[in-house]
Amino acid sequence: MVELRLKGGGEVPIADGDTVAVGVVDIAGAGVRAMLAMRPPGAAALELELVGIPASADREGAAGPTFGDDVAGICLVQPAPGVSLIAVNRPLSAAEEAPFAHALASLVTERRAPLCIVAGALRLNVGGEGVVFQHAINGAAPLDLGANGGDGVHRLPGNLPIPDGSIAACVHSLRHAGVPTVCALTHGYRVAKLGSEAETDAAAAAARLGTAVAKGLGCARDGRADLAANYVWQPDEVAAKADQMYN
Repeated sequence: MVELRLKGGGEVPIADGDTVAVGVVDIAGAGVRAMLAMRPPGAAALELELVGIPASADREGAAGPTFGDDVAGICLVQPAPGVSLIAVNRPLSAAEEAPFAHALASLVTERRAPLCIVAGALRLNVGGEGVVFQHAINGAAPLDLGANGGDGVHRLPGNLPIPDGSIAACVHSLRHAGVPTVCALTHGYRVAKLGSEAETDAAAAAARLGTAVAKGLGCARDGRADLAANYVWQPDEVAAKADQMYN
């Protein structure tokens, strides 16, 4: 059975009824950085692992950036009581995307999470650069995302494609599991060279998304935690697996 576990064994210490948010290494590295920016100074980032998939499929074709020297590939950050954040601090391979999403949906269902937030940056074919959009599924109430988001202002159309395999898989699995979910998404673009203007834009997307999600969760965001990538992003190609935002 595919599941998320503590590295070395043991159940993931997410409390019953926690709100859970997840961020991955998306096109701008914004989702994972949004999660890590809510890590309180000195707080642990517990290492998780995805178990139950063939080891040969683990990292194949998953080159790309990570963020922070002391942060594991998949980790759990708990910035406040009742809030658990899962930061996927490496690109998932195509073989890992669906298993990770299934494991995430199973975990939040077992913990009876009242809400899951999927945060990320995408190539969005909609106007509204510089804002954070949201789309609620399975009866979730829209969040107050502050100046860059908000309820009733920046909504995504229900048939919008999600050109990111990891985010699409998470949305699909959570929707199928019936978990109330808010997708918090912003415009993002590929970073082909470190130190470039594109990397600066990606950092701005990460900060924008992190500020909005922290507001929605009622958590503090450490502005010093705008972590730089240590490797360039994957090629700017439409993901083989995609999904749509429909309810």
